Amino acid sequence: MIQDFSQFKNVVKVHGSPTPAADRFGNSNGALNFNGSSDYLELPHIKHYTGNSILVSAWVYPKGFGFYDNGIKPMQEYSGIFNKWDHINRKGISTYATHKQIRTNGQFANQAFYDCGCVPGTFLVTNKWQHIAYHICDGKIKCYLNGNVVVDKDFNNKSGLLSVTAPIEIGRTQWHPSNARMISYFTGSIDDVKIYYNCCDIKVLDLFQAQP
Repeated sequence: MIQDFSQFKNVVKVHGSPTPAADRFGNSNGALNFNGSSDYLELPHIKHYTGNSILVSAWVYPKGFGFYDNGIKPMQEYSGIFNKWDHINRKGISTYATHKQIRTNGQFANQAFYDCGCVPGTFLVTNKWQHIAYHICDGKIKCYLNGNVVVDKDFNNKSGLLSVTAPIEIGRTQWHPSNARMISYFTGSIDDVKIYYNCCDIKVLDLFQAQP
């Protein structure tokens, strides 16, 4: 059973047929395996979100990376992880992995766009559990891989994040409502997804070191 353990107890909508998988501790049925073509989870918008800050943390076990095809030629290998994107107006927040780096992008409340990618040598590898996180607070963005900061950018933007009412998607990213080429699904297992709002005081290293 897929559950939201937050105070909101949201109903998780399952798309496709993700299957139970062993988690990073070897516990059977402790994680979910996504097929890379149709599997993802959907949670409703949290109305209490004010857009001040966000932290997304997850354990991922990539088995491969899909392709994002812009209709002209295949681009980098993309594997969608987290998405909160208004497909109609093309605004919001998303994070995804490639064979080269972890990226997150989106918009601040004043419409300024940010695109944050990890430095070379900090990419995900296949067939191994890895912890990823990104933390956006007061116009500063940090990306983490296995508890280490791999990107630390100051966008000097105090407007806060753009708050969109789009649902949260786990296991895919989508940037356009009708263009299937612009959908990227995750291939592999995902576990222990945590999403925090108004969270400037939370330390990612504690999430990385947490035990069951």
